[in-house]
Amino acid sequence: IPHAVSEANMKRSLATIFLFGLLALAASQMVACTPTPTAHANEQPVIAGATLIITDAPPVPSCANPTPDMAPTCDEAARRILASTVRVEFHGPAGGIGHGTIVGGRYLITHNHYPVTAAALNNGGEGVVTAVSILKASGGIILLKAPLSYFKVVREEPEMLLLDFQAYSGVGFFDSLGVPSIEWSDGTTLLPMPGNEVAQVNWDGSTARVDWVRVTTVHLDSGAATIELDSFVEQGASGGGVFYNGVHIANNWTRQTDRLESGESVRQYSLAALNPANVLAMTGQ
Repeated sequence: IPHAVSEANMKRSLATIFLFGLLALAASQMVACTPTPTAHANEQPVIAGATLIITDAPPVPSCANPTPDMAPTCDEAARRILASTVRVEFHGPAGGIGHGTIVGGRYLITHNHYPVTAAALNNGGEGVVTAVSILKASGGIILLKAPLSYFKVVREEPEMLLLDFQAYSGVGFFDSLGVPSIEWSDGTTLLPMPGNEVAQVNWDGSTARVDWVRVTTVHLDSGAATIELDSFVEQGASGGGVFYNGVHIANNWTRQTDRLESGESVRQYSLAALNPANVLAMTGQ
């Protein structure tokens, strides 16, 4: 009886070895027939259960990465923005430089951290600023070292000034010179959310341009409501407009660099101050 049991066990063992051999052969053939995965520059790891899978995630078509049929529309939007974009230069002991946007035929929206206060500008410069120059985005001259009497500060908000260059014979100053205005938010305009693309005015030190960038965060918990953008604008771009669907919603405020305690830079971005009316729209007031 013990001998019979031993033979039975041996037969079962041989059968098991044979079965595993067939499975191993089948598996090796499946692996041999599977094409080698190709690496892509835009691959992103996706975790499915406990398995790490590499998937191809091409860039989403946008004005920053336009398809051929989108490019003309994006170019035209940038052209309209730049046509209404100006560079502002205050001359004098406390002079400064920035950018702005023309609205309403006579008004200029810009930032309010020039080295001179709004009150001083409305009071003839008080000896710290003596003149103002307004230049086109391309550098062409609109005003060159003109007296401060050419405008008044009619609105001062956190991180924004609204300058009124007045009307003459019922025609706005900029309209009279053929400098076009652009639409700006009146509080009912749909605002961007994180992930949305906006147009941001930047420059290279002499000429302004439009950069298409993404909103990363919206901040409403400070004196000046801002949007955070995945861009790092050049110094001197402050006051330049930020546009959503072609509408001016904010102006460049500052750029930031996040660093570790070691001093290593880990992230760079810029902040733009939302028009005050946009704050009311966002908070439902």
